Amino acid sequence: MGALTYRDNTLKRIETPTGFIKNGGIYYYVADYKGNVRQMVNAVGMVVQNNHYYPYGMLMGESSDILAANRSANSGGSGNPYLFGGKEYLSFKSLNQLDISARIFDPATAIFTTQDPLRGKY
Repeated sequence: MGALTYRDNTLKRIETPTGFIKNGGIYYYVADYKGNVRQMVNAVGMVVQNNHYYPYGMLMGESSDILAANRSANSGGSGNPYLFGGKEYLSFKSLNQLDISARIFDPATAIFTTQDPLRGKY
């Protein structure tokens, strides 16, 4: 997670260790013991987003509409792209995959969709 997010030369989001600040609002992550973000709450403790996962990270139907939240995040909403394992959820062009640092992971099929960049060293 980066500390500052800029888009079109304007500051859109400030990441903190426990959440983020966006449009003057403060949001906090509520994570389980594995680092999965289970809820996002605002400064007064109201739940803004609920997340429930299958074993490999795919979102269950009981979850908040994450895709709509991420789309609204691009237009100034309070969407949270950090979900399963605290990794970034990529909903760009309906990929619905996770950015696991070195590779991209598809939680629906439980496979990595890109090659390991260190595959030739080991």
